[in-house]
Amino acid sequence: MSTSPPGAEIRIDGSIFDRMTPVTITGIPAGTHTIRLQLAGYAPAEATVTVTAGKTATLSLPLAPGEAAHSVPTESPAPPFSFR
Repeated sequence: MSTSPPGAEIRIDGSIFDRMTPVTITGIPAGTHTIRLQLAGYAPAEATVTVTAGKTATLSLPLAPGEAAHSVPTESPAPPFSFR
């Protein structure tokens, strides 16, 4: 997963992931997942990714300059995930 520019906070299905873009994420169960990316000074970006067992999904999003969303506390960081 990558963003332009790099360094965005990652939320997967509403849970904060403990690393920033760019990153390869492993351990995501098969199915459809909502990915939200946030970076200070940029508008948040969101995409839906469908993960198929045994396959790799790729996500690359440009971030548009704009007002960044304020972080809203959620549950603790999610465990590692996989797009494979």
